[in-house]
Amino acid sequence: MSDLEKKLTKAIEKYKFGAFATVHDGQPSLRYMQVFNDGLTILLATHRDTHKVDELEANPKASLLLGLEGRLWPGEIVEVQGEVAISTDEELKSDVWKSYFKKWLDGPHDPDYVILKLAPTLILYTEKDGEQQTWRPA
Repeated sequence: MSDLEKKLTKAIEKYKFGAFATVHDGQPSLRYMQVFNDGLTILLATHRDTHKVDELEANPKASLLLGLEGRLWPGEIVEVQGEVAISTDEELKSDVWKSYFKKWLDGPHDPDYVILKLAPTLILYTEKDGEQQTWRPA
């Protein structure tokens, strides 16, 4: 893992919520979501019967914006662009599962519980000093 990948992973792990964008009828559709990760891969838990899942089935391109939680500028910003796979992998669902998901789902084995795996194709990282770095997969 490169120094930049380590820095990005640390930054992603720092922010618990982000603005997740999908495409609906050619326009951005944005919502806040809790963010989990496996390295640079972003993991988002959701119910299968949502607009975002429908939108991702039609167009898997998405982006996520992280940073500035409770802070004023200057601050760190991470923008992740990539493609989403909708996962029903039981081990992954169990790993991500949190007890408060029970408000929406019956448990980690609920068939309506899915994980959105955002595989980055581009990450833009802006440090507190305003310097921006770009990451692309090798």
